[in-house]
Amino acid sequence: MTHSSEFPDTFYRVASNVLKRYPQVQHKWTLNEQKNRRELLLPSTQSLGFDVGVYCETYGLYPWAGAYWWGPCWDINTPNTTLDEMSNQVLALLRILLSPESRIRVDLRRKKALRYLLEFATPSGWHVYDKHYVNFAAWFGKREEVVYQNWHLARRDNFDGSDPLWFQHYRWMIENGDTR
Repeated sequence: MTHSSEFPDTFYRVASNVLKRYPQVQHKWTLNEQKNRRELLLPSTQSLGFDVGVYCETYGLYPWAGAYWWGPCWDINTPNTTLDEMSNQVLALLRILLSPESRIRVDLRRKKALRYLLEFATPSGWHVYDKHYVNFAAWFGKREEVVYQNWHLARRDNFDGSDPLWFQHYRWMIENGDTR
């Protein structure tokens, strides 16, 4: 596994510059000097919102959304991609997670979570980007649903849903038939 001791500092620099453009977005940085790891936390501002964040290790970036979703790693070994570019790609994802362009649906059975679905807005409606099953024992029973959505930032003015982030940055998944 390749490491870059400068990656956490690079991510901090890039993210800090981006966050300056959004003074309304509360955020908190955590530095673990022993592991050379930084974490960016963007806390929820409403009851049906969710926290958003990213861990930056010396070998990659790991975005997450609340207790519901852990994203794929932006690995430092990604070909033809600089540390600055990876940082900006993850921040683009966080931008979407902080707006009504995304949501997390929790499918409940007998008041217990069965699965979590991360969805992105598209012109034809909501697209399930990722799903995570957590409790197969709750498969049967009365179905309920809770939708969590952030409103930290408004939809992008130029957003028409035709180029959602999951397609832009995970084109290799689409080309290989994996649309999750």
